[in-house]
Amino acid sequence: MMTEVATTLAGARKGRPSILRRWVGQALARNLSCLVVPGPEVALAHGLNLAAADMRIAATPRDATVLLVVGELSQKLDEATAVLYAQMPRPRAILVLGGSEPSSLPKADVSADLSQTELMEAATRLQRLLAEDAFAASPDDFDSSILQTRTEYVCPMHPEVVEDEPGSCPKCGMDLVAREAGGDADAGEHDHSGHGHGDHDHGDHDHGSSGFMSMVEVTKDLPRSADGLAMDWLEVPFGPCFPGLPGGLRLTLTLDGDGVTEGQATSLVAMGTPSEEVAVETFIERLAAATPLAPVSYRLLACRA
Repeated sequence: MMTEVATTLAGARKGRPSILRRWVGQALARNLSCLVVPGPEVALAHGLNLAAADMRIAATPRDATVLLVVGELSQKLDEATAVLYAQMPRPRAILVLGGSEPSSLPKADVSADLSQTELMEAATRLQRLLAEDAFAASPDDFDSSILQTRTEYVCPMHPEVVEDEPGSCPKCGMDLVAREAGGDADAGEHDHSGHGHGDHDHGDHDHGSSGFMSMVEVTKDLPRSADGLAMDWLEVPFGPCFPGLPGGLRLTLTLDGDGVTEGQATSLVAMGTPSEEVAVETFIERLAAATPLAPVSYRLLACRA
């Protein structure tokens, strides 16, 4: 695949081009800060040296100018990438290496093959694009269904009570509080049935005329932790692009106060092509490329097979 370059920067910052803004664009072009998806480990596994291309790795979207997508992305990782891109300040650019452009993002500013040579050429073209088009009078807006929010109403004492309209909790009578929910309807539905909470019905609690319930009443039916305290269990998600975790790893921790009672890890890094027959001559290399984070292990597995 030949290197493809957009004519204008999709993530330009709003502002009429001027001499001062051109200087700003040139300064950004000389210091390409990249947010790598799925992660720096995947880029390294493919033999990419970002430093040699005058690019540095950013720890967070807020510090990044370039979103660097390495290889094919799974659907879930594609959706997560849209959230990362939306958090990046303008001007921002998209560089795709060795894969199709993510469906949740605007058209890539630069796309090229997955190799160090292509990376070097793409970085040069990207620098030129940022220096010339970092600002635009009418930049393109970015929106994605994954970024849409809706308002729902939840009980402060019973988070499992969620309604689409304001009202009162059927269990305790407290007024429901508005909160924003993501576009994924299942995002806020956590099943704690396997956590040993049991069915705790607080409907018989007497709130009194003021609607106030003491913490003794609130926690009396909750399971006791090892320290004797009764607390609600919370599910806290991390990843799939979280500093300190391998790229593409989604980690969900179940917290009991400040203690971790359970952890679930799922890797979103996988082959993006459908299953197909593989010739014997190419079987070893194809299997080795199936998981970029473990090419040596998969090559050994293929040899043993």
